[in-house]
Amino acid sequence: MHSSRCTSGGGGFIGVKNYGGTEKKGAISTSVYTKQTLTFTTGSSNSRALIYIYNNAGTTYGDDFYVIESPVTP
Repeated sequence: MHSSRCTSGGGGFIGVKNYGGTEKKGAISTSVYTKQTLTFTTGSSNSRALIYIYNNAGTTYGDDFYVIESPVTP
């Protein structure tokens, strides 16, 4: 999953959960828009994922989120 632009005054995170694996999140620690990337693989019985952005101490912005399907490696 990618967001082409994220910015945070501090305390911001981008994450993914409920996809069949352990929740993943990454800190957004810049006050200018930057690309953020999280890589995850859905389980064999999962076809959904919850992608989120949040801040526990201020304001965080993000836009242009997208998911890229990768080829399956045997």
